[in-house]
Amino acid sequence: MLGDYDSLSVQTTFNGNVLYNVYWCKEYFYSFYDAEYMNLGIDNTSFLTARAEFSYFNNTYVRCVYLTTNGFADEKETFNVIGEFTFISKINPNDGFDITEKDGSIIVTRTCDMDNTYVADEKIVSCVETYVLDAETREINFVTTTYTYDDGTVEEGVVTITRNAEGPEEAETFINFENQTENLRTVNVVFNPGTENEKTEIIQIPNGIYVNFYSDFNIEKTPDLYVDEALTQKYVNDSDANADLTVYVVWGE
Repeated sequence: MLGDYDSLSVQTTFNGNVLYNVYWCKEYFYSFYDAEYMNLGIDNTSFLTARAEFSYFNNTYVRCVYLTTNGFADEKETFNVIGEFTFISKINPNDGFDITEKDGSIIVTRTCDMDNTYVADEKIVSCVETYVLDAETREINFVTTTYTYDDGTVEEGVVTITRNAEGPEEAETFINFENQTENLRTVNVVFNPGTENEKTEIIQIPNGIYVNFYSDFNIEKTPDLYVDEALTQKYVNDSDANADLTVYVVWGE
């Protein structure tokens, strides 16, 4: 989605409130999702580079570590595919369109076919989307979705796309985490302990940041994690964000 630009910001507001905000540049990806987005229940912020991933939720900073059967997942590979997706859905050919051009913009108004349009609330009786494109580049700058309910209530969501945008101030905290060289804790992860495939990998993160372990997206099974070399004490969670940590990873059949 970066295309020929140095950065890209996509912000969605619903009834004037920021629902989510995502930002891409060549150095990092940042996202903020409000608690009301997809009924998450809590605000959630993520920060990803080719070297590390952090998140912030429930007033807690977390370093996210993804595991494969023989070591850490390739975070560079994960970062490289960020943005390679389409966030505008395919349009039903039965929907009606109105296309106009004004002040250097192409304005496409789509009146949705409600019989073939999914909406989260059955009380919505009308959905109209307006796309504003740059007339020269054909790039989308704004998308407005207007919902009308059966009682006449109208709600509006607006997606604003900004190219070569400045990075969000909130990302600076994560950038500082990644570049910090003092007051660090060491996390040792031992893969396949006691076997010929045993391997130890190490990361260092700032004190005060917790660690969450996840299976890599390409792996369907879940590993067993232990805190002792004898593999008798299961790892539950990272309980001390200021202490070094060693975890043993065992993959089942």
